[in-house]
Amino acid sequence: MTTALAARLQKVLVSLWAQLDVEKGCLPSKSCRWLLDELKELQELRVPASYASSAFPLAEAVNMLQATPASPIASLPLASATYLAALLAQALNCLAAPLPPSTACDPLRPTLPSEIISLILHQLAPAKRTSDVAACCLVSKSFLPLAREVLYHTLNLEIVDQECEEDGTPLDLPTSARRGSDLAINYGRLASSLSRHPHLGSLVRELNVFFRSYDNTMDHVSALDVFRALLDACRPQHITLDGAAPIEASHFARVLWESRQRFRSLHLGPFEVKERPGSIDAALWRLLQEQEVLEVLSLEFDETIDIPLTLPWKLKQLSLHGPSDIAIAPRLDSFIHYSPSTLTRLSFPFDLSAEASTIPRLSHFLHLQSVQFHLSCSDPPNGPEESPERGRCRGLFAALPPSVQSITLRDSFSDSLPLCVRLVCLPPTLLFLNTRTICFSPASLLTFLRSPSASRLRRFKYITMEPRDEDSEEWTNASKAEVESLLEELGIEGN
Repeated sequence: MTTALAARLQKVLVSLWAQLDVEKGCLPSKSCRWLLDELKELQELRVPASYASSAFPLAEAVNMLQATPASPIASLPLASATYLAALLAQALNCLAAPLPPSTACDPLRPTLPSEIISLILHQLAPAKRTSDVAACCLVSKSFLPLAREVLYHTLNLEIVDQECEEDGTPLDLPTSARRGSDLAINYGRLASSLSRHPHLGSLVRELNVFFRSYDNTMDHVSALDVFRALLDACRPQHITLDGAAPIEASHFARVLWESRQRFRSLHLGPFEVKERPGSIDAALWRLLQEQEVLEVLSLEFDETIDIPLTLPWKLKQLSLHGPSDIAIAPRLDSFIHYSPSTLTRLSFPFDLSAEASTIPRLSHFLHLQSVQFHLSCSDPPNGPEESPERGRCRGLFAALPPSVQSITLRDSFSDSLPLCVRLVCLPPTLLFLNTRTICFSPASLLTFLRSPSASRLRRFKYITMEPRDEDSEEWTNASKAEVESLLEELGIEGN
């Protein structure tokens, strides 16, 4: 099997050199598209597990070609084409070896399979231990492609205030001493490096920008220039903007839109009304309209917004953060109108006291598994009798499809919400429930745990409050023990 695959890869390599335009110093766009299709077909072919390391240079070659702009006049520079040929030759040598690479006696080759080493390196990345990953790049030639893939997978960029003198004059420090203090200083060299080495830019999958600016002295122009250069150089699929002020979020949304790139996930905000009351940020709106392949969206707004049209994506996850007094149903319909067969996770605010609130229709989202409600209730009901607030909450739970297995109820630690939310109205399909920000009484929890709504529950997170006085009948040591005992009896993991 490896012999046939090696022979086919050999033909691809020969064709690459034959189609190289030496006079123009590039591989033509048509050849790039043909080569990409051929390599994708080769990737789908199975190889013995002992030869699996050949997939890494092949995958890097595919990523490198995919990073080439899909334009009729786009081409691959000579230097990049040479590196591409080296990757194919590396995969070819692995497949043509008489003995599997894992059994060959090579002191430079790792003793563990490449797949396991890659998993280990990926465990370092979430902890932002990039120095350790960078050190792994220097271990050996066999470690380099594995560690480099992890090193460039996620770029975490931090924008903080420029340090100034007492009179407000920015400190004039050497570049080496100013690392970590300003976007233009930190990451301009990174953007240039990725532009010069497209194969490195093709490894970038996520770009996270964290704002730590506490005044209005940020140089947005230089910051946006570097951010734009990074987007052009690496073309990430996932973008996160965190901690930005509304004006900063709007500027970055405009840069994202001007890049004309398509993203799989966007985490943006907060945005505010600018042009007219209730209007969405113009730059954000243009950006969202062009995201046909978007799968995950998280937006934060400072004020009520109107979405004028139904957006074209098929989302898998949607998270909206904003005022709870907005009519959420029409907004949700604009965002997830075409997502009934794909949406699995949903989070949005809902005000149980607002008379204009319309309960969103969710029953037709047949694959929806996890829902998070940011509930609020400014007017608590009086007495145990039925109230509009309780009716809206019951209707909200009743609108959920039977596929929902996880629900999180969030609140700002107000005393009114436990009076509005009837846990016994939750769907009986739940496996996980989180109410850690809403303090329900022990009686409410015990009633819920004994109800059909908790018949399949396996994990329950709840909060207990210390008794306000000795005569309190709510959370006492005895009531805590009773709830814990019932959870243990039912086989439910608590807290």
